[in-house]
Amino acid sequence: MDVSGMKIAAMTFRLRASWVHSLKEKRMIVNSLTAKLQNRFHVSAAEIDEQDTHQIIVIGRTSCDRQWRKFRRR
Repeated sequence: MDVSGMKIAAMTFRLRASWVHSLKEKRMIVNSLTAKLQNRFHVSAAEIDEQDTHQIIVIGRTSCDRQWRKFRRR
């Protein structure tokens, strides 16, 4: 597999959810956000930090593509 010219994008979202009062409530929000990112933009997304803090959400997303013009439209 030739990977020359492959473009990779990574992004981190750090959100404060002051209305969240438990880790269970946070987990429902994180699952919803990551599923929406994955379905709408066809990217990989996951909670990457602050898993034990119930009011901070940190989500990382990545994607890669060989054609930069197609990649930028996502």
